[in-house]
Amino acid sequence: MEEKTKKTYCHVGHSVPGLFKGTRYNVGVGKLIESTELIQHKGILYITNQRIIFQAKEQGIEPSTQLGVWFDTHYPDAEMKRIYPKAK
Repeated sequence: MEEKTKKTYCHVGHSVPGLFKGTRYNVGVGKLIESTELIQHKGILYITNQRIIFQAKEQGIEPSTQLGVWFDTHYPDAEMKRIYPKAK
């Protein structure tokens, strides 16, 4: 899971028809609204007696634990493709 901050702008003010056809007159400002979302990465988790593998279609995230760093160091992508050739 990953926290992601989303920024949106909301118009705060007033809008009236302009003097000419198809024009409008706006008074106000754009207000910044920030919200935090919790993103879940969907994928398949394989647990064997030798390693843990998380396979996802989306981009990966950096390992945040010592165990994750150890797996990335000892089992790079090329090694994993050799061990599991049918994994996509």
